[in-house]
Amino acid sequence: SESKDKLSYFNDLKDSLNQSILVAQEAADKVKTNSKKEAEITSREAQKKADDILNAASEKANAILEEASKRAKKLAIETDDLKKNTRVFRQRLQVML
Repeated sequence: SESKDKLSYFNDLKDSLNQSILVAQEAADKVKTNSKKEAEITSREAQKKADDILNAASEKANAILEEASKRAKKLAIETDDLKKNTRVFRQRLQVML
């Protein structure tokens, strides 16, 4: 009777331990799943931020290039005007001399 009681006690203990192991495994699986989801969300957010930064940088670079191009054209026109004015000035100077 005593050995049956002990056997029953140890069987109950074994069942309890097995149940605890299952619960722990389920909890670990949930933590793993949630961690994966959080990692994916974080990765997507980081990718979006990186894309936004790249787009903003690209837009700024294009604006700078456009401004530089406008300035270069303006300088080219001013240089041509200066050359024309210099020629006209030389011609007038030659006429005066």
